[in-house]
Amino acid sequence: MHRPVIALLLWFAASFAWAQTPTPGERIRNEWVEVQVPATPGWRLAPPSPGRIALARPGREPDDSFAGFALVFRIEQPRDREHFLEIVRTGAAADTPPQRFTERQVDIRHDDARSSWCVRLAAVHDDRQARLRSGGTGTLTLQALTLYCLHPREPGLAVAVGFSHRGLGLHPDFDTEAGAFIDAARILDR
Repeated sequence: MHRPVIALLLWFAASFAWAQTPTPGERIRNEWVEVQVPATPGWRLAPPSPGRIALARPGREPDDSFAGFALVFRIEQPRDREHFLEIVRTGAAADTPPQRFTERQVDIRHDDARSSWCVRLAAVHDDRQARLRSGGTGTLTLQALTLYCLHPREPGLAVAVGFSHRGLGLHPDFDTEAGAFIDAARILDR
């Protein structure tokens, strides 16, 4: 289901050169979703598209990077909330194949903070085939928090808003920064 989510994060976090520089706190939107650029400096914005908003910034260390995104995609219409959670769970497992990723922690649960069905996925994986900005490949820790919601007016359409950190270790303020990014996002009713 969301194989493109991790691929987007890994690709965009590794390539900053061609992106625009948004203002911290600036709101960026497409026809489906609106996100707010985090207050920390150094964020870069990929050219927005109708189904994607992607931001990234380097961290303090050469192989540290952060990414924030909003992605709109089609899914099978869930029968109920539990089925939606299972769709997300299955997609998350497919998105982090054991040949590349070692699971350290995964927490997936319903999130009732929004008016539509939502699932919050918090995960920590070791990416054993990470492309390093310092050159070559190696193992980096991937922290990710993603909120998946069904669009309130478009059956079969889902929105994923996520935030990630990749680096040699865990980012101590990850939960706060990721939560703020996701909480500031708005799914647009159109």
